Amino acid sequence: MKFSIVTPAWNVATWLPATIEGVLSQAGDFEIEYLVVTDPSPDDTVAVAKAYAEKVRSGAYPIRCKNIVMTVIERSGGAGSGMYAALNDGFSRASGDVY
Repeated sequence: MKFSIVTPAWNVATWLPATIEGVLSQAGDFEIEYLVVTDPSPDDTVAVAKAYAEKVRSGAYPIRCKNIVMTVIERSGGAGSGMYAALNDGFSRASGDVY
């Protein structure tokens, strides 16, 4: 079974590590597809998300389930941006059995 999890992220560099680690620390007989959807932020939100995605991709982050694929989706912001648009963008790209 694969779970798709979407986190909208804008201007949350301070809190994003705890959110990401909460997802990545899940253990069990399942896969996780993790999508972090960002709009341009005045802080380091995108850099934080990309750093975790690289750790997962390279195997440097310990995985406690079958597999995790983490993707950072960078949106351009502007009209149609915001939390609900980011959630819609993320879930439209998701491919899990459970969202």
